[in-house]
Amino acid sequence: MKDKENPTILNKGSLMTFKDGETECHLGYLIDFGDKGIFEPTLGRVAVMKSEADEHNRLLSKGEVEGLDTCPIGIGRDFFLSKDKKAVTTWKGDVVSTEVRVKGKVITFYRGKKTFSGRLRKNTDSIYFQRVD
Repeated sequence: MKDKENPTILNKGSLMTFKDGETECHLGYLIDFGDKGIFEPTLGRVAVMKSEADEHNRLLSKGEVEGLDTCPIGIGRDFFLSKDKKAVTTWKGDVVSTEVRVKGKVITFYRGKKTFSGRLRKNTDSIYFQRVD
């Protein structure tokens, strides 16, 4: 993408996106570094206001949780295990599930009648959970 370093951000005030060629992609979580600006993990610094970043992060987190209710077997995404190992959360801290089972490095959580499983990995706080049932 030629404008990757300075993409045009679309849908400010909502779930923000940018164009990558013909494809419209949503931004990942936005991190506010105060005087240094707001950053997106793959794009770097983005020209958005803190209030816009906060709303984007809220909607992204909500969408990640709601998406689990309709995702097919084999699909997954990264989430986080709470320090007390009693909940799985989004990066923002929204609870995905409190029905959590830890067995060694394998973490399983249940959401409705769906089962998601992931494995603790070295050097990362996130766990990739995949729907298994």
